[in-house]
Formats: sequence, C-alpha cells, structure tokens
Amino acid sequence: MDIHNLWSRIVDCLRRTSEIRYWSVAGRTRASSFRILNVNDFYVEVQPESGGVQRIPRRDFELVLEVWDGYKSGRVKRCQLRDLTRFSSYIISIIHHCLKSG
Repeated sequence: MDIHNLWSRIVDCLRRTSEIRYWSVAGRTRASSFRILNVNDFYVEVQPESGGVQRIPRRDFELVLEVWDGYKSGRVKRCQLRDLTRFSSYIISIIHHCLKSG
C-alpha cells in the first residue's frame, strides 16, 4: 500500500467529513463517535464526545499503514495496532471510514 497516496485519500475524505463513528471489530458500530476538527498535511485533530482535543500526527497513521495489509488479513491483531500508537482506535476508525467512503 502506498502510504503517500493513502494519506492523500484520507485528507480528502476527512475534509468532507465532520463526524466519524468508532469502528468495531465485530462489525457493529459503537454508539459513540468523534468529530474531525482539523486535517492538514501533518496531522488530524479529533474531539471525542467526552470533550478535549487530540492531535494525531501523520507519522502515527504511517505506523499503522505499514502493517495494514497484515491487519486486514488477520495476521496483525487490533491490540498490536494499539501498541504502535496510543491513538490507534481513532486511526483505525478513520482509515476504515475513508476506505469505505471510496
């Protein structure tokens, strides 16, 4: 997977999106969601329903994208993605949202 092309797709998708529901492994959507406050070439700012703002650097996305094919095939587990970055629940939700949106 080309990280630069996928990052461009993510940025384009998020600029058209204001809110994303958390992605669920079981295929069910969790009740909670988070807002996309800002997206640019260097980071994504999100705000969970509980408040506060978290800035996710592009590099955190790249760490996940490096193992994305293994994740999709089941060789890499979601808990392993959490070990890569403390924001992986947001990242996984964002990547799934953007890929599903085309």
